[in-house]
Order: sequence, then structure tokens, then C-alpha cells
Amino acid sequence: KRTYWVVDPATIAEAKGEVNAEVERRGNVADAVAAMEDERIERVHIDVLAAVADEVRRYVARKMADDAVALEAAQAAARKSFEAVAYELVGEVHRKETKKACAVEQEDRVTKPTPPSPEFDRQYREVLRSVRAAPVC
Repeated sequence: KRTYWVVDPATIAEAKGEVNAEVERRGNVADAVAAMEDERIERVHIDVLAAVADEVRRYVARKMADDAVALEAAQAAARKSFEAVAYELVGEVHRKETKKACAVEQEDRVTKPTPPSPEFDRQYREVLRSVRAAPVC
């Protein structure tokens, strides 16, 4: 009769050693594959985070540029408005000063008339004499 059971402890130990070595090798391979997968996932995660950070930087830069353009436009509009108001104020002040100066000059001419020059006076008298001396028609 033939039996398949081995009872020799050395043979059993040798078979167990081979099985255990194979189990350990497969476990090590599985651990290595799992570690590689974890590392790959970590690299992908880092790449995704870097891409998100890059997009955030771009968005912030665009937002800052848009805000700077809006600020510059607002400043230009305010500057233009200020210049228009200042021009109107200066014009109003000049008009008032001119009106005042005209009034003062008119008052001076009325209260202190300028005497005619001697040459004008002489010619004026001459014209008057010639008009009076002219025959009446």
C-alpha cells in the first residue's frame, strides 16, 4: 500500500521552509507593489496640488491685474473730473476778477478822468474853430 503522507521531519521541515519562503517572497512582492502604488499616488497627488497652486497663482495674478486696471481707470476718471472742475473754478475766478477790474476802471474813469494830451487838445480846438468858422448853408 502506498501512502502520500510524509512523516520524515527533515523532509517536512524542508517543504515547510520552501512554502514559507514562497509565502514570504510573495508577501514582499505584494508589499513592494503596494509601496510603489502608494508612491505613485503620492506623486500624482503632488502634481495635482502643484497644478492647483499654479492655477491659484494665475487667478490671483489676473485678479490683481484686473484690479490694477480698474484702479487706474478710476484714477484717470477722477483726475479728468478734477481737472475739469479746477478749470471751471479758475475760469470763474478770472471772470470775477475781470468784472471787478472793469468796475474799478470804470469808476476811476468817471471819478478821475484823464486829461487829453496837449497835441490832442490843440487839434480838437482847431477842429472846433474850423467848424465854427465855416459858413452855414
